[in-house]
Amino acid sequence: MALEDAGRVPQVRYELCGPLGHRLSAGTENLNRLPKDTPCLVLLPSSEVSLLAVVPPKLSGKKLKDALPFLVEPLLLNEPEENFVSLWPALPSGAEGEQLAAVVSKIRIRSVVALCRQHGLTVAGISTEALIQPADSATWMWLSGRHLMLVDGKKPPLALDLDQPSLVSALLQKRLALATFGVWMPEECKRKLDSLKDELGAAAVRLDELNSPGRSLKLEQLNYTSLLKRPLVGQDDLRKMGLKANANGASSLGTLIAPALIFSAIGLIGLNVWALKVSSQEQALEEGMAKTYSQSLPNTPMVADPLLLIEREMKSISSGSQNTNSDGVSYVLHEVGLALESAPFNSMQDIQYEPGKLVLKFGANIEERNRSESIQRLKAKNIVARWNKAEGGQATALEVDWGIKK
Repeated sequence: MALEDAGRVPQVRYELCGPLGHRLSAGTENLNRLPKDTPCLVLLPSSEVSLLAVVPPKLSGKKLKDALPFLVEPLLLNEPEENFVSLWPALPSGAEGEQLAAVVSKIRIRSVVALCRQHGLTVAGISTEALIQPADSATWMWLSGRHLMLVDGKKPPLALDLDQPSLVSALLQKRLALATFGVWMPEECKRKLDSLKDELGAAAVRLDELNSPGRSLKLEQLNYTSLLKRPLVGQDDLRKMGLKANANGASSLGTLIAPALIFSAIGLIGLNVWALKVSSQEQALEEGMAKTYSQSLPNTPMVADPLLLIEREMKSISSGSQNTNSDGVSYVLHEVGLALESAPFNSMQDIQYEPGKLVLKFGANIEERNRSESIQRLKAKNIVARWNKAEGGQATALEVDWGIKK
């Protein structure tokens, strides 16, 4: 989008495929120089599509579709209504009933369709390379720009940024431990990984064990036509979002494939990460977030996005949400702290805990107005408290009946 703002036309990687999926030509071209009025499948960078393993509820049809955004809500940071979510084939090695959920931002969909229409292109669908399914139980790896794609049908597909070899090594080694039928990759991919052998370490050794000379993935095996037959976001989905992606008004996949067969080609556009949007470094942040999470919430299982869990924990602490244990001492201390925010700075000298009671002693006199205000604020939180003179009558003490509610 930065290129558009600067008055420059984005460059894209493209492939021109025959009706059976065979490649007719490929290269890099300006978006406005691609064939007009030819159905195009727009491939989003894999970093812009979240692929998550989920166990969907026992629903079907519209009810299931409406429930999907809320099913993945704990794993994402934005609101459910902002995402388009769809389910894909089951993951054989996952939990019973586990399926792959593909999530893409509706804002991103709208911007892609608008950009394509601006340059006279007909959008037949929107997808991503990671949804190409390997044959049988094979593990497929190939290069997509600076990303290494890994798809095995066992776990959600990966897009690994080769500019971060240490992260690639860690994730690749973990994933290759699941590979039992070898790894298939194009020769160019093998050469690239060989050049990173020192940085990949144990992952490179495991690759050598799994990749024999006879296991060479042919690029034509990456059948992009299959993605057009079942796009991540299809014509019906675009229409429901109020987007007219086809200048000719076609509304079904069948009517879109027909002109493609007449032209003997289907336009395939792979949108470059640098051309439209700087790729978010999601995988680069995973290890850092996991470390921060373990430090912030020790002994707490990470069942969702760590950043989201930390954010929710902070909100819970600061707002005293309904899920907070109002009988816990931390809750009482938190509410007392908020009630005493107008007390003189650093005036509390001592705190005593007894079963069912907290006593906070202050070295400075607390004004009557502040004392009354704090009692009222605690009363609003259903906490019983009163002000007394401390021993010797020299200081003011706040007594809180912990666990006794009014």
